[in-house]
Amino acid sequence: MLAGVRRGHRRRCAPVQPESSDTRCRWLFLVAVPSAEAYRGEKALAEEARRRLGPDAAGLALYRTREPVFYLGLPGPIPEYDDRDSLADAVRDGRVSWVLARRRDLAAADVAATIVSGEPMFAWETAEQVGNKLVLARFGDGSCEALYKRR
Repeated sequence: MLAGVRRGHRRRCAPVQPESSDTRCRWLFLVAVPSAEAYRGEKALAEEARRRLGPDAAGLALYRTREPVFYLGLPGPIPEYDDRDSLADAVRDGRVSWVLARRRDLAAADVAATIVSGEPMFAWETAEQVGNKLVLARFGDGSCEALYKRR
């Protein structure tokens, strides 16, 4: 193709480029993107949350994240919390019993929550990447008292 361009035979080369681009795009969207889907865990985690919490996901809240909202597909809004104190108050008042959060944010909040599910972790990921993974956590028996003690 390059030799044809150098010699001034652009008509011979022109049909090759669109076919080549088309082939690359087909490969990308039909093979590469679906293959990479196995490494994205947000959709599977949202399905797990829906399975555990039911169709209305009563008691679920988001802590410092919004990404799973699309995959959850809930009929109404989901409470969001950006700071530890407001999350602790919601748990204490019984408004929140489940939370979707990044692993690092949940650890930094220092709340008594049990992680029940999360995005898959892979051996090649750094600690920072693992900390960015979403988790589904439950506030179980005694968590309200634990929150008071940690304040």
